[in-house]
Amino acid sequence: MSLLGSIVLSVIIPTGAGAYVKGRWVDAAAEPPFSITCSVQPVGAYKLSVLMQGYRIDSAIEIITDTQLKVSDPKTQTKGAMVSYGGFDWEIIEANPWQNGLINHYEYVAARNKEGA
Repeated sequence: MSLLGSIVLSVIIPTGAGAYVKGRWVDAAAEPPFSITCSVQPVGAYKLSVLMQGYRIDSAIEIITDTQLKVSDPKTQTKGAMVSYGGFDWEIIEANPWQNGLINHYEYVAARNKEGA
């Protein structure tokens, strides 16, 4: 997929759910990192206000790519793919697949991960 203004980002995908160990949350192991070609766009204030319940979001981006990525699921406590962009890690929290046969792609919403910030 050729995208106007496309960039290459590093992606890490967790392999399962995290767990509490001695009262502290421990993330699941992750697959080796890989790269995707994508376009990154800002997410507007309105879309931020209607995003999935269960998240406290104050910063989000939209990632448009032809690569299918894992989306987080708060019910099963599984994290979505983590994308490195602008010096921060962003977790994929929403996916909108566009598989119409013309220009197949995915539009993802990623929230900034504030752990360690």
